[in-house]
Amino acid sequence: MEEIHPLQLQVPARNVTGRSVEAEPVGTKPCPELPPEIHEMIINELDGETEALKQCALACRVYRYGAQKLLFNKLTLDFSPGSNPAQEFLGILEDSPWIGDYVACLSLRSNGHLGEDTDEKDKWVSRVITALPNIVEMDIGWGLPDFRFCMLDRSSQMAIMSTCENLRSLTLAFTEDAPLAIFDHMQRIETLELQDVRFPKDREVLDAKSWTVPYRIKELTLQYVHIEGARMIYPFLKKRRFSKGLLETLSIGLNELNWVTLSQRAYKGILVPAKSNRDYVIRPPSIPSGRRTITSF
Repeated sequence: MEEIHPLQLQVPARNVTGRSVEAEPVGTKPCPELPPEIHEMIINELDGETEALKQCALACRVYRYGAQKLLFNKLTLDFSPGSNPAQEFLGILEDSPWIGDYVACLSLRSNGHLGEDTDEKDKWVSRVITALPNIVEMDIGWGLPDFRFCMLDRSSQMAIMSTCENLRSLTLAFTEDAPLAIFDHMQRIETLELQDVRFPKDREVLDAKSWTVPYRIKELTLQYVHIEGARMIYPFLKKRRFSKGLLETLSIGLNELNWVTLSQRAYKGILVPAKSNRDYVIRPPSIPSGRRTITSF
């Protein structure tokens, strides 16, 4: 593998945070001759300690790649005025292209600043996704105002949906205009969380008589999820047989309106009976931090 300069790890610290990082002296002492397993244990113990991992990568070549794997395991692109983190990260990959292989989780945040500028910064999202071949987890949204999926460039929308085909976990939160067609790309997803998501009506998807996606959803979380023109998404999920065979945990968050109108019969309509279904959790609005476990319907 191509050798990298000991100080290259400083590049992501400067580019992603916007703060410059002064050069650190590189240690000259040889690393202790320990079994590789011991070195791996040392690095793993530092998981989450960003500064310590940076220093390890700078001080000892043996630790460099292990530290980079942990530092870049999750990539968050938080778009804001005057900032294009996608473009900045691609600049990092030009110097250290193997770093893209380390990213397992991609998080997209916009806070209303993605897709609004004339430089079309959102087109960079598809380029980043293409450079990350090992993503297994993605979460989109969580900012205020809501993440506007429709504001993304078409290439970025398609890149996200194509990536969903290889994900094990997907979260959409505070997201508007997420395409219903995304449900056609979930064949490997085991954990799906939809929180405050609004899907536009898509008659082609809603009226489809058949689909080839063999869902593997084991954990499903639904909170304030709607399809345009319909009060709830549950009939759509029932038609798609989301719970057939594998679903283990269903967690539903309800607002005051839904809690009053959603009957026990409606709960039953959410699910297709399956012997492996074990745990169904309903969170009523009167008990926001609690859980009510439904064992039968």
